[in-house]
Amino acid sequence: MNNLLKALKLKKQANVLFIGGIALAEIVLIVFILLNTLKGIWDGTSVFSIVALDLLLVWIGLLIAFYAWAIYFYNINLGLTNESWAKIKEEKDKIEELEELGEDTSQMEHPSYPEENPYGNQSLGLPPGTVRGTLALTLLIGGFSLFIFSMGDNSQIYEGDSFIYDSFDFFKTAFLMMIAFYFGTRSLEILRKDHKGIIQKRFGKPKNGNGNEGGGSETKGSSDITKDTIKTNLPKPPFKTTASSPFLKRALLSDQPQEEQIEEEEIIENADKEVSSLYLTKEEIINKAEENGIEPAVLMAVLEIESGKSGFLEDGRPKILFEGHIFWRLLKQKHKEGKIDFGPEKFAAEHPDILYPKWTRKYYKGAARQYERLEKAMLIEHDSALMSASWGKFQILGENFRLAGFRSADAFVEAQKISESNHLDAFFNYCKNRKYKTKPLIEYLKIKNWQTFARAYNGPGYEANQYDLKLEQAYTKYARSLNQNIKAVLKREEAYKSKKVQTLGELTIFDGDEVIFSCKTLELPWKDNKKNISCIPEGNYEVKKRYSERYKHHFHILNVPDRSYILIHSGNYYTHTQGCILVGETHTDINADGFRDVTSSRKTIALLNQNLPDNFEINISENA
Repeated sequence: MNNLLKALKLKKQANVLFIGGIALAEIVLIVFILLNTLKGIWDGTSVFSIVALDLLLVWIGLLIAFYAWAIYFYNINLGLTNESWAKIKEEKDKIEELEELGEDTSQMEHPSYPEENPYGNQSLGLPPGTVRGTLALTLLIGGFSLFIFSMGDNSQIYEGDSFIYDSFDFFKTAFLMMIAFYFGTRSLEILRKDHKGIIQKRFGKPKNGNGNEGGGSETKGSSDITKDTIKTNLPKPPFKTTASSPFLKRALLSDQPQEEQIEEEEIIENADKEVSSLYLTKEEIINKAEENGIEPAVLMAVLEIESGKSGFLEDGRPKILFEGHIFWRLLKQKHKEGKIDFGPEKFAAEHPDILYPKWTRKYYKGAARQYERLEKAMLIEHDSALMSASWGKFQILGENFRLAGFRSADAFVEAQKISESNHLDAFFNYCKNRKYKTKPLIEYLKIKNWQTFARAYNGPGYEANQYDLKLEQAYTKYARSLNQNIKAVLKREEAYKSKKVQTLGELTIFDGDEVIFSCKTLELPWKDNKKNISCIPEGNYEVKKRYSERYKHHFHILNVPDRSYILIHSGNYYTHTQGCILVGETHTDINADGFRDVTSSRKTIALLNQNLPDNFEINISENA
């Protein structure tokens, strides 16, 4: 291991010289900062100007030190020169050859360095995000320095064509570009002075003084939500989303008040008309499941466990994963059949990241960068490259294009680019055409044979990852949420209309005639259905699940006469509601005010969410 020892010795010497050089550069910069400060004081320069310039100089010094160290450290393979690294790799290869021959290598020193600089393809050879992060910090420091500078008496330079005036505009523009890069263009619309879209309230408190922060209603800020606002604020292609996505629903609905007159169904309906149909909707999932003869809850379970959260990248391209071992096998097969005049060995040495005989995770990259590998492979052999990647929401391998219902790999890929609906169609075709133990996979879904389906779809490793158990658990959840036999009955205490402070009751959940859950309720007293001070009238109401930042997962009672946004949510005391229904485990006087409250409210809401479907009916009446 003489080569390794020499390389390490050279590395130590280089480190000493490098650190010495950086230290010298920093000392020179510190001296310059001191001289600038003394000169500014001597000339009577504003202290704000001196501090602003010194701040910039200090930051420049830190950047020089950091980048010099980082580039030195990473770009020559963790402190070793490329020449030294080549010698070390040679030693490692010799050890591997000896081990393959059965020789004892335990007495030899084994190099522990990685095989190559892991960040070689990044900007300046540095870890991902390093350049962007330091650039963002530099903009922040620059803007802060200009702010300090502006605190001095420099009013004469804020107009006209001056460097400082132009710099303020530059840093403002650069800062907004940075915000857009990290948080998306939608964030810029919120920052605009003339923005009339959805404005989130700070700390969840009302801006106009209406509503009670401790009450049961969700208070309203100064939001101005209109159909036109939704249209103009939706993402434009290729960044596509749907109003049925949880993110957009929360953005639209999280701060609606109890007595708000805008109907959420109208908002969602109009927003859906303006956005792309790139993603699957719940209605599509249910319809396609029924069309293919399987229970919708089964398909929803498969979507949750076997597919990604989305079948598309943020730039609108379908998600892919390129497999170099598949590419190797397909090229080898085509060469053997005489369809091409070369085998995988011809390009393997030059492109080891896309051609290797055995599966490995070594060359996997971030989602978008998988396309770099695919495009490189397509230059070698177009069809084999497309067939070597798995595509879309269900990550169906391109070489299975016929099982997915397509005549060619190109046709399969083009369909994957269009929508998740096409991804789902390809999945169903694959399940109908792919057989395991003489039966198509879809037959195992129809009878809910989770173990066999998971084994066929995921391979022998399914058991270690408990895919069959996860599928069964997800199915149970969705089967319950889609159950249309569920009914809820709320019985209020006898003579509740004579109560002055609050109304107690019991909520019972039925699946057909079977009681599956019950809990206690707490409401305001009956005061002729007046807003914010009365419980709602007796009757039958439709209820749907809802989410907001304040109450998380809860329920919305629809079509209450002369009332809106009446909710079933968590809370303990009658002061926690302005007309909504609070639920809990028991009735107990928690705060010793002489009135019984509800206990374990959050736990009860969680159990209700588990036992109730997305939509159900509730009957409210007096317990006679």
